[in-house]
Amino acid sequence: MRQSGWDHSTLQYTERKQVLGLETEIRMLKSLDLQSLARLRWVSHSD
Repeated sequence: MRQSGWDHSTLQYTERKQVLGLETEIRMLKSLDLQSLARLRWVSHSD
């Protein structure tokens, strides 16, 4: 019983970390200007 409770809280913690990471990524993307964003896309597609 106790084990499953620990697993559940760990899952919540992991999800919260992923959400925070997403928000940071979005904030970084928003701060980028369109030119550099387009350049990044072009570079990633040319691989």
